[in-house]
Amino acid sequence: MTTTTLPEQDFAALLACWVCGSEALSRIHRSRFDLSSFAVHDPELHGYTGKRFWLNQCGDCGFMQPEALPTLSYFFDRLYTDYRAMQLRADSAPDTNAQIAMERDFAEGSKDFIFHQILKALERRVPQSRRTLLDMGAHVGRFLHLAQQRGWTVEGAEPNPVTSRFAAGITNAPIHQVGARDLALQGARFGAVTLTDVLEHIPDPSATLKDIHRLLQPGGCVSIKVPCGTGQLIKERLRSTLRRNYEFTIARNMCHVNHFGAKSLALALEKAGFVNVTVGPGAPELFPAKSLGQRLRGMPSNLVRLGAYYASRALPPNALAASMHLLALGSKR
Repeated sequence: MTTTTLPEQDFAALLACWVCGSEALSRIHRSRFDLSSFAVHDPELHGYTGKRFWLNQCGDCGFMQPEALPTLSYFFDRLYTDYRAMQLRADSAPDTNAQIAMERDFAEGSKDFIFHQILKALERRVPQSRRTLLDMGAHVGRFLHLAQQRGWTVEGAEPNPVTSRFAAGITNAPIHQVGARDLALQGARFGAVTLTDVLEHIPDPSATLKDIHRLLQPGGCVSIKVPCGTGQLIKERLRSTLRRNYEFTIARNMCHVNHFGAKSLALALEKAGFVNVTVGPGAPELFPAKSLGQRLRGMPSNLVRLGAYYASRALPPNALAASMHLLALGSKR
């Protein structure tokens, strides 16, 4: 198998925290790239396989980000958009397997508990007359479908052309293949914008949050659900003590380029102009329970995840570092 030789300067250093601007950054974890699945599809991207990078933590706000970013043109666009499409087509025949995979993703409902918690939180802030919603990273449209059932008027944004077409077909809602900035420039405005397991994938999250702020109507609300960086790091360190030769998944391939704690997530929203910002534990993804067999197989894991979630909700705010996920809400004046 051949690989592309990368230029000598294949990374560019990040000298300041994306959230607070501090230069008090220190190394906390070393990770690596394994992009071997791109060997044929994108040899330049595959060329990063085996390269290592450091995750830095800000001494002022606790946010974690890479010490340097790949300089390869459109690195993250190529990683995220193409990776999702490849995963859908991974088995054999592209069209058939993509359709089966998307139908399965939509029907399984493994994130329904997350989605319902988000909708309940939004409905406490957004009155019935203003319930228009944009879901960033709509994937196959499951969240949009659930929101429609609760009376919301919905639109989505999804860069993957395969999943965006599926989401549009199943929800009969507009699904845009552009980002927040383009939508804001087009004049789109909503009563609520949601980013569920999305913001951790976007370099320079502060810039994205400013674009989201522009997308909201006055009095509108944003919902941000992300993994808790500190909680995930604690979990990975625990796993490494229990399993021989365990390799941390946190930050691998820079798929998660941002690692928020409660403090840094609240600060990022406030610096983007949001008010009435709250950050609490985020709900977990659960194993599907569409059949008795699935229910029995997933029960132990689901009980642990739900137990951890409800326990974290009972803890004081300064104990959020132990949460596995965070849910933040912020309003526009």
